[in-house]
Amino acid sequence: MHSLFDGSTPSKRLVQEYCAMHHMPPETAHVKVVLLRGLFFGVAMLVGSGELELSEERIELLYREINSAFLS
Repeated sequence: MHSLFDGSTPSKRLVQEYCAMHHMPPETAHVKVVLLRGLFFGVAMLVGSGELELSEERIELLYREINSAFLS
């Protein structure tokens, strides 16, 4: 498996700990890791291409949306 999905990455460890605390199965943790990374990657691509400018307000909105998607 690619190193992005192994247990050594900080994002995966954090998500696994969170999911364990909330009694979520390992498959749910894996899906949440993929979702979280995809969202961050997408935002980074949009910022890099100039399609998205980050402001304090926009960062707060992105945080709320990512948090909402993660918690569902």
